[in-house]
Amino acid sequence: EMKVTDQYTSRHNGVTHIYLRQEIGGIEVVGADAATNVARDGKLINFHSSFVRGLGRAKRGGPTLSAAQAVEAAAKHLGLTLTEPLEAVEAQGGPQNRMTFGTGGISTDPITAKLVYQPVDDGNVRLAWSVEIGELSGEHYWNLRLDAETGDVLAGDDYVDSDNWGADFAPDIERNRRLAAVAAAARPVA
Repeated sequence: EMKVTDQYTSRHNGVTHIYLRQEIGGIEVVGADAATNVARDGKLINFHSSFVRGLGRAKRGGPTLSAAQAVEAAAKHLGLTLTEPLEAVEAQGGPQNRMTFGTGGISTDPITAKLVYQPVDDGNVRLAWSVEIGELSGEHYWNLRLDAETGDVLAGDDYVDSDNWGADFAPDIERNRRLAAVAAAARPVA
C-alpha cells in the first residue's frame, strides 16, 4: 500500500511531482518514501524509491504495549525519570493510534507516540511506537522507535544538530554510540 503525501505541477514546464509513502493498513513504514516526476505529455521522467520489498509477509496485528508504556520505556532508555504523571491530552485514534501526552516533567513539548512499521532487515518490519521527547536541557529532541511488543529500541534519531566547539564542549558520546549502534543494526541491508 502507499499514499500520496504531496503532489503539484510546476507552471514553467508542466512537470507533475508526486511524493508517496509506503504503508501497511494505514500505518506508515519509516523511511519508505518515493518520488516521481511526470512530464506534461504523461511520460515518466524518473522514479526514486526507498520502499521496503516483500511487505506482504509483514506480521500484522495490534501492539502489546500501550502508548503510555512505550513512552515510559523510551524515557527509561534515555535515562530520564518522569517527574509528573503521564497524562493523555489528545487521542487521535485511527490505524496509527496517535497519542499526545503532557510533558511528564521530562520534555519541553508534549510527548507524542504513534504506531509505525520500522524496517529491521531486508524485507522485514516490526510494528513500533514512534515516541518523540524533547529533553528539558534542549540538547536532544529524540524520535525513538520502540518495538510495540517488547519495548526494545529498534531505531532512533536526535533532531538536534548542534555544534559547540567552546572550552566546555562535552558531547554525550556514550548515549550517541548506543543509539548509533541500535540504528545501524536496524538499517535494512541494501
